[in-house]
Amino acid sequence: GLIVDVRNNGGGEPSMVQLLISYFTGPEPVQYNSFVWRGGTKTRQLWTLAFVPGKRLPSIPLFVVTSARTGSAAEAFAYSLQAMQRATVVGETTGGAANPGESFEIGCGFRIFISTGAPINPITGENWERVGVKPHVEVDSVEAVDRAHHEALTRLVDKADSVVAKREVDWALAAIDARRRPVSLSISELEAYAGIYGTRQVQVVDGVLTYRRGRRAVRPMVPLHEKDMFVLEGVDGFRIRFERDESGTVVRMVDLWSDGHTEASTKG
Repeated sequence: GLIVDVRNNGGGEPSMVQLLISYFTGPEPVQYNSFVWRGGTKTRQLWTLAFVPGKRLPSIPLFVVTSARTGSAAEAFAYSLQAMQRATVVGETTGGAANPGESFEIGCGFRIFISTGAPINPITGENWERVGVKPHVEVDSVEAVDRAHHEALTRLVDKADSVVAKREVDWALAAIDARRRPVSLSISELEAYAGIYGTRQVQVVDGVLTYRRGRRAVRPMVPLHEKDMFVLEGVDGFRIRFERDESGTVVRMVDLWSDGHTEASTKG
């Protein structure tokens, strides 16, 4: 899957919209928009390109992430793909700036901006002026990327063709869930995990549990909703489970890989 983030994109050139949309369609040109100018004297049709440099992705699951600050050409990108049923839009309703225009002198040193045309989508027969692009999945823009990632992974669960592939998707979903709904642990709860486990060192640094193996980089540990289970920030296909004795004291760490490999280390 692919996530395109236009949350803070205020717009730009129609030619860039044309180029990007062309990568997500086939080589046969498709009309995705048109501009009608005031007075009906001129109409310009916009079609996808028959040729683009590099590889097209006409069937990749596509998600466009938006915010209220998404405007103009960035809205055209989201609106066109949504109308073509080519992408899932996730986030906030966009700014609603569709109609192009010009600045005109009105005397006494003043100028006024007046719309001189309007984009008309060939599928909807409308545009997004003043109403914005309404997302398929409405969520606060801060959470939009994680939500889009979650949507993409959810669609992959049924397509997983092996135990390892399904485990990787499930683990990725659990990590996203932990970011969207953080697990809160007290300092004393975190310190219970701290210690030396063979070549691994677990410490509490500025209120965050960290993991280091040998001389490798120190990485923050993110607690999952499953008790005593953590992921390393920025590391996929790997998680850590702590084990306790009968009294509830942490005595062992188990490194888990998505291919089923495990490696246990006793707390020193």
